[in-house]
Amino acid sequence: MKVAVWINSSVDPKLGGGFSYTSKLVQLIDDKQFNSKLEVCFIGSDAISFKLNKPYFSVDLTAKKLSIWHQFIVSFSRKFRVLKQLKKQIQLKNKKAFEARVHQQVKQNNIDIIYYLSPMQRHVPNFPFITTNWDLGHLTLPPFPEVTEPKELKARAKWYNNVLPNANCIFTESEAGKKELIDFLSIPEEKIKIVPIFPGNIIHLNVKEAEQGHILDEFGLERNNFYIYPAQFWKHKNHERLISAFDNVLKINPNVKLVLSGSDKGELNNVLDLVKLRQLEKKVLFTGFISNEALYTLYKNALALVFPTLLGPTNMPPLEARVIGCPVLCSDFMGHREQLRNGAIYFKPEDEKSIFESMIAVLDMQKRKTLLDNAYNELTSSSFNEEFAISKIERHLLSLISQL
Repeated sequence: MKVAVWINSSVDPKLGGGFSYTSKLVQLIDDKQFNSKLEVCFIGSDAISFKLNKPYFSVDLTAKKLSIWHQFIVSFSRKFRVLKQLKKQIQLKNKKAFEARVHQQVKQNNIDIIYYLSPMQRHVPNFPFITTNWDLGHLTLPPFPEVTEPKELKARAKWYNNVLPNANCIFTESEAGKKELIDFLSIPEEKIKIVPIFPGNIIHLNVKEAEQGHILDEFGLERNNFYIYPAQFWKHKNHERLISAFDNVLKINPNVKLVLSGSDKGELNNVLDLVKLRQLEKKVLFTGFISNEALYTLYKNALALVFPTLLGPTNMPPLEARVIGCPVLCSDFMGHREQLRNGAIYFKPEDEKSIFESMIAVLDMQKRKTLLDNAYNELTSSSFNEEFAISKIERHLLSLISQL
């Protein structure tokens, strides 16, 4: 069976940030020597600048330009009812022609199925595909802007109602994610396969202590005297409750700081206003987007990662923090417990007091050490790592051979 993994220029391994998981997955697939029953290649519509070991096939997804006469009919169909039916016929004909042209490009490379690494992607219509699902935020979150914006909500509704159910297989990151797909969308259980989420390349860095010290000095931070929350500023990241909880932590230890790294997604000004209102400008540090070396240093030297997100069921930063040796305090999700088990302190993200109590716990150095010891013990037997994930992908691909 020939499997084509869809990629584009945005998964260049040289890029970081939000693409770290996908780019790492591309690297793992490219390096993997798969079972002889599987032939794995890459496919996409972009001109990629990074090198791959496995073959890459480019597909032209450019729609054929309408003739002048057809452009006229489409343009004036709103004014003249008689042209509306002609418009539909033209669009249907073009859609079929586009599909046939794309299918021909894929089939000439003897590809049997396409594997999309990210959610809400299906570039080749009506062709066997494997898709990926990370979350069902539009169904599990409160009505936040990031999931209720009309265009986003329409795209999600179309995908989850009309496209996702047609996938040959759906890869999700945990048993918790599988349960969401079954409970919310009634996806057949046999169609859902688990490929565990894993930490990004940041865990493989080797930042020397002298460089770490320089980075800490630049930020005005002291070792074991700050909390870190790396998250873009979305509403669901729950920064406001974290800041309220931190304000109460300062009443017990006025010397600690809170570091917030990440770019703005529409919520930053509200968070800044809250920090100013509570007069915490000298205690809350906004770093913006930072390098992996800087983030590694913050993980390595923080009192703890505090991760109060309202969106799960799983997330990558708690896994990264655990490997690097940073205590983890995180939202009490089924997925987080599946990831970290006894190696984290869990709190209710909707409850400021619960967040506050978890932050206070790691001020006790003995309790913090016990938490780190538990995390290390859990890490040794965890399935949330890249080796286990790529072996799972191979196993799931082999199971699909009989279906195609």
